[in-house]
Formats: sequence, structure tokens, C-alpha cells
Amino acid sequence: LRCLGIPTRVVTNFESAHDTNGNLIIESEYDEEGMELERSEDSIWNFHVWVESWMARYDLRPGNDGWQALDPTPQEKSEGVYCCGPAPVKAIKEGETDLCYDVPFIFAEVNADCETWVYSEKGKKMKVDSDTRLVGQKISTKCVGSDDREDITNNYKYPEGSEEERRIFDLANKRKVPPKPEKQLQLYLKTNDPIYNGTNVKVSVVISNKDSVKRVCTLKINAMKKNYSRSSRRKCIKKYQEAITVTPNKDKTVEMDLSYKEYGKFLDKYNLIRLTALVIDGETNESAFTIKDISLINPNIIMQVRGVTMLSQEVVTEISFENILPVTLSNCVFTLEGAGLIDGQMEIRVGTLNPGEVITKEATFIPKKMGLKKLTVDFDSDNLKDVKGYINIDIQAEE
Repeated sequence: LRCLGIPTRVVTNFESAHDTNGNLIIESEYDEEGMELERSEDSIWNFHVWVESWMARYDLRPGNDGWQALDPTPQEKSEGVYCCGPAPVKAIKEGETDLCYDVPFIFAEVNADCETWVYSEKGKKMKVDSDTRLVGQKISTKCVGSDDREDITNNYKYPEGSEEERRIFDLANKRKVPPKPEKQLQLYLKTNDPIYNGTNVKVSVVISNKDSVKRVCTLKINAMKKNYSRSSRRKCIKKYQEAITVTPNKDKTVEMDLSYKEYGKFLDKYNLIRLTALVIDGETNESAFTIKDISLINPNIIMQVRGVTMLSQEVVTEISFENILPVTLSNCVFTLEGAGLIDGQMEIRVGTLNPGEVITKEATFIPKKMGLKKLTVDFDSDNLKDVKGYINIDIQAEE
């Protein structure tokens, strides 16, 4: 699109909904153990990326010029073809789901409601949670002239929790959302923050009894592998169950540790884990449910340029990396890329890194273009992959 002279930018939507049936509701279904069932095709992706292009829309009713959302990697067919957009961002914000060009689908990506259902062994289902704020977080694009993030969430929807946001949702869905009474049994999930890959994850579950009588409950906590597009069903990392008593109008905290030995073999390049907690009152059968997705932070790659950086002269970059995992990393390699700096890729093999060991390597190259360039490095090994780092290098003219 930029090649055609159309202003275009990349947009990332975090907690991006994939609404398969068009009801603007993302439905999650779990059994009584707190494990996700395989019935609903709806999902929430950790992130999804599309592009916006600036266009006049003479084909639509007035007011829809400006940024248009287009998805080069569409998730569903649109009128029998895998395509998505161009949908006016203004129409998405105003809930104009009667427009063509996939406005309803993108509206759901950024502003769907979430409902969680628990199914008993006898097939009875019970809605245990409803969340109107989860979907569409930190919608971002790159700032002009820098690598900073520009938040454009307000371009796509009104502030979460506001009356205007609810009004637009009702308009889009053509239904009213009844106010939810406060639940007498509530549940919250917390973890230590930040969480580094290789360290223990300390999970705290807070059970709140808002009632005037004590509660004798069963608490179930699960840790599951999660792909960035959805949870990996039945890939359970750890289960924990405890019978608890919560006194009237009090909170009770239950803690669970998740070690690298338990979760390490389940990780992929996204380092995502889904935590769920389900509490059921044994007498009234009242329940509460909560979900928390965590992303483990990989170790940093430290890069430093030595000396002067000039065109057609040798540049030396120092790369340092520490193995913070409690296991030995084998077949370690750095892969460097940089337009105008390196032709293709440069590999630097490291070999083996023991726990706590720091390795420092030098990369030497001769720049072929002037100006501000970006040198990127990727670290891979058998147990840790896709660790990224970069440094900006300003290449000066020859003296």
C-alpha cells in the first residue's frame, strides 16, 4: 500500500478476540475441575496485528474517511473469501455494524464481551463470570520518527467502563446488558511481577466472602500452556486443589508455586502460561472463576558498539548474554541481521552455557550505507529460543 502512495501503518491489538459466530461474545467453557473444554471455537489471542491505511470512502455514508483497518492475515472468510477490511476505524468505534467490509468482526476483535461457563458432569451449565473489559488492550502503532509506542485504543473504542462504551456495545449488538449484582463469592488471581523465565512463579488466589455466613468451599487452581492465539487444550502444567473455609466478610489467600522444572518443557517462543482458579461453595453450589495469562520475561541481550561507526570502515559490536535459567543451554547461537550493515545473516556460535554463566562475543562488519541503522540479534539454543535484542547505529560519512 505504501508503494502505491497510500499512507499505511502497522497496528497491534493485545487481548484480541476471535468471534467465530458473530454474537460479539467470546464464550469460554470449562469443566468442574477448571479445565477448558473443546466446545467453543471462540478465542482470545494474546495479540493480533493488522494495518491501517488512510483513505477517502466515497463508497460509504459520509463520516467514514480516514484510517481504514485491513487485515493481511484474516482469521475468517468474508463473503466466501479470506479477506478483512478496509473497515473504517470511525465506524468500528461507533459500533456501526450494519456497514460492510467486516466492521462487525473487527469491532468484536477490540470490544467483545467475555463470558465463562462451567459444565457439570450431568451437562448442566452455569455462567460463572462475565468480563466487559478484557478484550482490546493497548492498541498500538509505532510513533512517527522514533521506536516508541503510540497508544491508539481511543481511536477504536470509548474508555472501558464508560456509559458511552456500553451504549455503543448495545447499539452494535442490538441488545441490552443487564447490570450484574455483586457476587457474594469472589475470586482474584495475583502473581509476582515481573516474572523472569527460569524463576518460580508465585501464584496467589484471594477468595472473598462478601456474605454474613461462613463458606466451606473447594478451590481448584490450574496452570496450562497457552499459545498466543488460544490456550493449548489439555496441556496441563500443574493442578492444585484444596478444601478451604472462608469466614464471613473476610478474604482468604491460598498460594501455589510453579517452578521452572514444572513449566519449562511446555514453553514456546511466546512464553505464555494461562492460570485459572475455580472456587465452589459445597453447600450452595455458588461458584466464582477467574483467569490470568502471564508472559515470562526472557533474559536481556546487551549490545554495545565500540569506537567510531563510519561508512566502509570496520565496526565492532560487543554482544553479552547471561543464562538466567537453572539448566544448561546447548547449541547456543547468535544470529545478526541489519539492512545496510550486514549482507544476509551473520551467525556466531557459542556452544554451551551453564546456569548463571555470562558469554561475551564480538561481531565485526563493514557498513555499506549511511544513516541510522538497526542491528538486530536473535539468540537460540535447545531450551531457550527467539530471544531478541537490537541496537541503533548511526553510520557517518567517510572522512
